[in-house]
Amino acid sequence: EGYSAYEGLYLIQAFYSPASQSSNVQGQQFLGSQENVAQGDFSFTIDGDVDMVGGFITLTATPTTGPQNTSKFSDAAQLLD
Repeated sequence: EGYSAYEGLYLIQAFYSPASQSSNVQGQQFLGSQENVAQGDFSFTIDGDVDMVGGFITLTATPTTGPQNTSKFSDAAQLLD
């Protein structure tokens, strides 16, 4: 789904939501971004602190060329210790 027909690069943005917001995990706090990401797997390092354990990370993807329609939030990944 999403941008499967798009073959360019993406801007990936990462967001954090605390565990207390587990019913609505959609980017409470902006953590950072990575530009010029190609389709497929990628790694993303997030500098955080112990208070983030148990919270959730979500991502969005925006094409860097053409219509810059940002994706919906990704499925959430919970931060474990």
